[in-house]
Amino acid sequence: MLRLLIPALIALNALSGVGSAQITEDLKLNASDGSGGDYFGWSVAVSGNTAVIGADSDDDNGSDSGSAYVFNVTTGQELFKLTASDAAPNDLFGVSVAVSGNMAVIGAQGDDDEGTNSGSAYVFDVSSGQELFKLTASDGTTAYFGTSVAVSGNTAVIGSPFDNGSSSGSAYVFDVTTGQKLFKLTASDKAAGDDFGKSVAVSGTTAVIGSRNDDDNGSDSGSAYVFDVTTGQELFKLIASDGAENDRFGWSVAVSGNTAVIGALSDNDNGPSSGSAYVFDVTTGQELFKLTASDGAGGDVFGVSVAVSGNTAVIGARGDDDNGLTSGSAYSFDVTTGQELSKLTACDGASGDRFGDAVAVSGNTAVIGAWEDDDNGTSSGSAYVFDLTADGFIRYCGASQNPNNAAVIDIDTIDSSAASISVSLSCGPANQFIYLLVGNGNGTVSQPPGAKGDLCIVGGSCLGRYDKDVGQVTSAGTFSTDIRNTISNPCAGAVTITPGATWNFQYWHRQPMGQPATFSDAISVTFQ
Repeated sequence: MLRLLIPALIALNALSGVGSAQITEDLKLNASDGSGGDYFGWSVAVSGNTAVIGADSDDDNGSDSGSAYVFNVTTGQELFKLTASDAAPNDLFGVSVAVSGNMAVIGAQGDDDEGTNSGSAYVFDVSSGQELFKLTASDGTTAYFGTSVAVSGNTAVIGSPFDNGSSSGSAYVFDVTTGQKLFKLTASDKAAGDDFGKSVAVSGTTAVIGSRNDDDNGSDSGSAYVFDVTTGQELFKLIASDGAENDRFGWSVAVSGNTAVIGALSDNDNGPSSGSAYVFDVTTGQELFKLTASDGAGGDVFGVSVAVSGNTAVIGARGDDDNGLTSGSAYSFDVTTGQELSKLTACDGASGDRFGDAVAVSGNTAVIGAWEDDDNGTSSGSAYVFDLTADGFIRYCGASQNPNNAAVIDIDTIDSSAASISVSLSCGPANQFIYLLVGNGNGTVSQPPGAKGDLCIVGGSCLGRYDKDVGQVTSAGTFSTDIRNTISNPCAGAVTITPGATWNFQYWHRQPMGQPATFSDAISVTFQ
């Protein structure tokens, strides 16, 4: 019966739209000693191959003393667990994390060295796991120094949003090679309740400081400030061109080179608290683009977290509901055009995970935190690693078109001369029967005989399947077919992988017993 599905569909055809890419993780990271309530993934950072994940409610040194973990993002290997040398209960070490090269900075906003909840931050060498310095404001009490941290090269910026009385806020610049405090930054127009320093970012000589409750465009509309960290001079104040009351522009900030991204999680463009983010040129203070999710909805809080590296920004939307209520998602954008590139979701996303509450990006690698994921107990937390590389193919017919097409197909190379070409599946139904389909059409047949979901590679002269690698999805929901080294000849040998040839691929897989079969999303590949 399975073989009859293919010839029965060859003559069928319907128009198919090509949607934006929806991609799932390459790796999932969990703490080796994770337990319920740790909140691993509350904060995330990445630089090159190194990720740092905060777990601010870990209890190694007392309740909510906190910790952070160092991972290799190419292998998923946990390298070190970081804790403060003078850790104590309620320090919340790991509430914020940052990494640049071999230097990591970890915030501990609940530390009491300078007074109750005065806060602190710690500098570590991530190549050895060694603690190098403890940073404190030395002039703050109940200031929550360490609520936010950022580092670039030798320069760290630490936010202290409750500083200066009535939470006008401040931020401090340090040299991480010496632990020396260089400058204290405050807004030129500071006012009570602004929360300047709730978010901080630094790249080279430029720092961006968020002030989420500033009132220039109405109560709690929010703003951000650009500083030169070599002089401590304020250069620009950034506000949204369409800012409004309660937008909380500046809730999150990021900067890379000349580009800053500012999150406004309570903006209402796509419904109440759907959220948005803005791209600015920090050399001029000019607003370049406003970013919103293509499928944004009320309560998504898109912009709760932002990150940028080179031309790529990643924006978190912890309230998105694709995998259940507040399961969460994230989006990647090209900051040179404002174009949405992809939507990131977790294969095993579930209600309440809050995936996207923390995001980080370095080059083509994104790390997304989901601090309420339950793999090691309730709210033990997790983090996910994504490869954002532009692979040179078009992805379509995914879960955004039909939720039954939730599994994800990928290809490792479009080089027609490669010795092997692996077409893989993720997020598939564990341990179920599967095979790969190929065709030169991109028409859609909804719920074909014996299946549900959409088959999206029909309408051309060829529709066939690879026989050699018919098999079983792994317990992790993955499968792979080497289309270069298969022994079958789909479409009577018409499928040839040559430069300029375009083929469409989609996996067919059986669901658990008693449920109809379904499909992955589809990809259209033009080989080089």
